[in-house]
Amino acid sequence: MDNLHKASVPSPGAVSVVAFGLADGNFPCTGFYISPTQVADAVVHLLNNASSGRPSVLWLTGRLVDQKTTWPMSADTDTVAAQPLPVLSLTA
Repeated sequence: MDNLHKASVPSPGAVSVVAFGLADGNFPCTGFYISPTQVADAVVHLLNNASSGRPSVLWLTGRLVDQKTTWPMSADTDTVAAQPLPVLSLTA
């Protein structure tokens, strides 16, 4: 989000930003997040209750956090399509 701000790209005005992943209270944008504690609890539950020797699936859904970084696209798609796309380089 900082890189978008530095590049003067408004969110959600020009772009919508969404994420999913692991976060514990610091949510950078709208998305589905799960906390490290929830992951650890789910893994412990799986290890304690899984059948030995058989594959298991662990589905972690997280929760939706709305940071107001998404917005529907404008109805004027010709104007939007005519605008050049910004080139952003995001690093972790």
